[in-house]
Amino acid sequence: MSKDLTTKGSLLLLLLLLTSLHSYQVIGQVTIERASITIEFVSKDVSGSIEGFESNSRIFPGSPERSVLEGSVAVETLETGNFLRDWSLKKSKYFNEDEFPRIYYRSSRIDKDGDSYIVEGTLSMKGVSRPLTFRFKAEDDKWVGEAELYSSDYGVQIRSDRKKNLVKISLSFYLSTS
Repeated sequence: MSKDLTTKGSLLLLLLLLTSLHSYQVIGQVTIERASITIEFVSKDVSGSIEGFESNSRIFPGSPERSVLEGSVAVETLETGNFLRDWSLKKSKYFNEDEFPRIYYRSSRIDKDGDSYIVEGTLSMKGVSRPLTFRFKAEDDKWVGEAELYSSDYGVQIRSDRKKNLVKISLSFYLSTS
């Protein structure tokens, strides 16, 4: 066999191996096509939404330990149904959109618990990063999740009493196969 054919054969084998490894990595992977995120500031009975979702997530429903949930939202899209309140919330006293235009989340661990997924990670908002855990349920082509946090823990002090800064977050991630 000539050296040229052996080299071509080796390159072909390497290419097939790399293609197989890539296929192995994406089998069963889904991506987040779009998201719906709502918030409720409990003590003031104020609800709203935030958009501008961008994601670099890699989700393997059959192997959650291989998954990474990572994304951000744009503070400028915060909407509570009251223009003046929204404008005020985006200013430096609260979310400080000019200095911190996005809110980020990155998972550190994803586990399956019955028919739920427990997603542990870090939320970064207004220059403060803290652990935050979401619980998601798979529903057809989406994951629906919830978490709670205190806005004051992230430098967004609405009320002086920490317990009155409770915010409930609801997420719907609409999934598609890669």
